[in-house]
Amino acid sequence: MAVLSSAWIWSRLAESACRKGRYAESLELLERSLATNRLNVKGLVMKVLLLRKLGRAAEALAAASDVEQLDPLDFWSANEAALAAAAGGDSARAAQVHDELQARMRGAVQ
Repeated sequence: MAVLSSAWIWSRLAESACRKGRYAESLELLERSLATNRLNVKGLVMKVLLLRKLGRAAEALAAASDVEQLDPLDFWSANEAALAAAAGGDSARAAQVHDELQARMRGAVQ
């Protein structure tokens, strides 16, 4: 019988809250998950998304930068960084991040 980790359970609860549009609750649940597994790239990217949805664009950009340091090939975090820059009113930065993402993806559809 498999034992579910608390990080996994908190992460699933965070995803459920996010799907329901309860972003602040989702971020709180996700932080509990990340407290036990700081290398969960999917969770870290979800944190970027939640920060952006909560209107915390500067924090989202910083979190996206952290994810890029951990996993430079994670396209989702780069896309979230572009969206966060746009949400923060920095269209030039959003365009730059988007162009860099397109170059890294080399035309591949994800």
